[in-house]
Order: sequence, then C-alpha cells, then structure tokens
Amino acid sequence: MSRHAQVNLVSLSLLSALSLAGCARDAARTDAARTYALRLETDSSPADSGAAEPNLSVGADGRALLSWLAPAADSTTALRFSTREASGTWSEPREVIRRNDLFVNWADFPSVVTLADGRLLAHWLQRNGTGRYAYEVRMAESRDGGLSWGERVTPHTPGIPAEHGFAAIMPTADSGAGIVFLNGGAGAEDTHGAVMHLGYATWGAQGCITAKAVIDHKVCDCC
Repeated sequence: MSRHAQVNLVSLSLLSALSLAGCARDAARTDAARTYALRLETDSSPADSGAAEPNLSVGADGRALLSWLAPAADSTTALRFSTREASGTWSEPREVIRRNDLFVNWADFPSVVTLADGRLLAHWLQRNGTGRYAYEVRMAESRDGGLSWGERVTPHTPGIPAEHGFAAIMPTADSGAGIVFLNGGAGAEDTHGAVMHLGYATWGAQGCITAKAVIDHKVCDCC
C-alpha cells in the first residue's frame, strides 16, 4: 500500500470515528432532553400577604417545603412554612417562631428543611444585643410535623453580640444534618466588617448539635 493510500485510510478512519462520536453525543442529547423534559406550571403561593425571604427545599420523600417570614401588625415577625402534598395542594401553614426581635435581612433567609427520617429542622436569625449587627443563628427541630418545636440552640458559641448568619442546612442519610454558616464571633463585638470565620456544625439524630468546627478562619472582612 502506498504512503498516500495509508494517509487517506487513516484520515478516513479518523473521520468515521469522529462521525460516530458525534452521533453518540447527539443521541445522548436527545435521550437527555427526552428524559429531563420540563413542564412549567403556575401555582398559588401558600404564603401570607406581605411575606418575604422565601426558601424552598425538597425532602427525601420528594415533597417541596416552602418557608417565609410574615410580618404582623403588632410588630412581631413569624417564620412560617407549608408543605406541598402529593395531591399538588399546599398544607395549611404552620408557625416555627414569632418574635419581635428577629433579624430580617434582605439577603440572608431563614429555612425549614426535612431530615431523612421526616423530622423538620429550622433556622432563623435573632438579635442578641442592642447593636445594629448583634444577632446570631438559632435552630430548633420538630418531631410532629411542625406542631411543636424543641429547644432553641445555636451552631456557634452563643451570646456574642456580633454578626452571624448565611446558614445552610444539608440533610444527611443518617437523619442528621451538616450546617455551614458565617461566624463573626471572633471579631470585635458588634463591628460590621470584623474578621469572619466559616463555621461548620453537625446536627444529630438525637436532636442537638453534636460537633462544631472552623473551616476557614478568615473568609471575608467586609460583611
């Protein structure tokens, strides 16, 4: 076989391989589009009029849970939630907490999530001093679908009047949860812009914080 013919044969083989790869990718795209086709539907919201700071989560059973803050005429604010049932309707809203010292932040939302065994775990921001930025993360769990809530705890050292927040709850397979959050407790009290730690805590199946740690000792000094 001549060298010219060998080159042509190699080129033809490469083109065939590329063509087959392209067809495989096209087929994969087609299958993916067919498998994950989305249909958007409008749905009514179970939240109160004037509600804000919504957070949407999905439990292991596939049910969506929506939480929000609802201001009241008596100057209190409530953290409330509703679950979207299998029938497609939202459950009657239930209340986690109602106080006049919740810290309401347009960028930092509270949440209610479903753990693997069906328990609910909530977090919110609550003032712990007279300063503008003196507040902390508070948490509690419910074992009866939100009818009652257990002891309120913090995932960080409590009682330090500094900025804390932006908590994210990540349920685990063992019916616990991992919690990450910003912790300004190491800086000057009530100082906006103090050194901010990235903290981590674990929530156990027994319904309490089981461990605390610092992931990063300085994630920012501007928030």
